[in-house]
Amino acid sequence: MTEEELLAKLDAHKAHADELADTLPHELTPLERLTGSVKRYDRPTDPVWDNYFNPNEGVGSSLRTFTVELGLDPSIYHNPATFIATVRAGISGHVLKKALEHFDSKQIFARALSTNVAGLEAYCGEAPLDRQRSEVVLDTMRTLDKIQRIWGSDEAAQSWLHSKVPALGGAEPAEMFDSYEGRRWVSQVVKKIEYGDFS
Repeated sequence: MTEEELLAKLDAHKAHADELADTLPHELTPLERLTGSVKRYDRPTDPVWDNYFNPNEGVGSSLRTFTVELGLDPSIYHNPATFIATVRAGISGHVLKKALEHFDSKQIFARALSTNVAGLEAYCGEAPLDRQRSEVVLDTMRTLDKIQRIWGSDEAAQSWLHSKVPALGGAEPAEMFDSYEGRRWVSQVVKKIEYGDFS
């Protein structure tokens, strides 16, 4: 009897006959599982961001509306190219002034800009902010907006910002705004809270 005759009546999947059976999903290597899932983009103009970023994801309608009122491109928070171009051009000091009123978090903006509340006045004039300060202001606005959306009210957001949070090593979130990594850490904790993880 030949091998082919022995295998003729067997179910190929159950018999695990490599010559005749298709590979089962759990038998694939991680790279084999990803085959066909990665898109190729040949030109820099291909719609990479449109495919992977939802214009409304990650930013609340309040911040989108506020961004338009400030005269900034409404796509700034979901299109990295627009964000970078805006930072390079520098935002007006008036953007910071209106952000201070909108978010009512002068101490947090002061910490983020490495100054005190009185020192913020110097940045609220006609002159555009430099790249570093522009990026700090825009990133702080994005982080504060995320916190307000998750907690549902300014009062609850402010209370959380000034509470000891175990997930931040027992620090207050407001203390973390003086560095990009600190703001990113706060954003990650807020995202976990959004999905019900309060650890």
